Order: sequence, then C-alpha cells, then structure tokens
Amino acid sequence: MWCEKKNRRIHGTSGERPIDRLKKENLKPPSALDKYQNFLEEARKVHKDGFLSFDGVRYGVPWQYSGKEVVIRAKVVYLQLDGYGSNLFFQLISARYEKGSIILTSNKGFGEWGELMGDPVLATAVLDRPI
Repeated sequence: MWCEKKNRRIHGTSGERPIDRLKKENLKPPSALDKYQNFLEEARKVHKDGFLSFDGVRYGVPWQYSGKEVVIRAKVVYLQLDGYGSNLFFQLISARYEKGSIILTSNKGFGEWGELMGDPVLATAVLDRPI
C-alpha cells in the first residue's frame, strides 16, 4: 500500500520515519466521534426552480438557494448530546455557516434544543447560525 511506503521514509523536517513518530505520540483512536456519526450527509445543487432531489424525492427550498450547493443531512436518529457532542455539533454548524448555506430540519421545537444539547446557551448559538 502506498501509505505504508510513505510512512517508512525519513521525513525531511523531523528526521524520523512517520510510523516511528506515531508510536511515540501515543495517540488514541477517534472512536468517541463515531457515536455521533448517525447521519447521511450529501451535497446537492438547488435547481433554478427552487427544488433539489434527494433519495428519490424532490424538496422545495427557499428561492434564495436556487443555483447554490447545499449540504443535506438525513436519517439522524434522536441522540441526547453530551457536552463533547454538543461542542462538536456547534463547531460543525459554525464551520459550515462560514462557507455556505445551512438548512436544518428537526421534529423538536427550538425551545427543546437546549435540553437536547444539554446546554441552552450553546443551543441558542447553534440555532442562531442558520436562522
């Protein structure tokens, strides 16, 4: 595999092989993140008529998004977020907010997001981005 070949070469800056350096760093696998990946995310372009197609269904979106690319998140299961998960979600929304449009759908009212995220202030900050 090409990655194995590259990891065995001496790095020009550190003077070490990346595979040896990795062992010294005692990194832990990002398994904690996996429990939050309960969604499907795909980019879609909104047609000039204000519709986009996703999973065999056409959805109407506000006309301001016509001709633009949006990110669709679907099949999210209800998940009570802990502090770490809430912060990850906030970072995701903040990063996407700076780069493009966001459309969020939820079966929970805005007032319930504080309980869902475990932090009403963070929930308000998250909801402030797309609204």
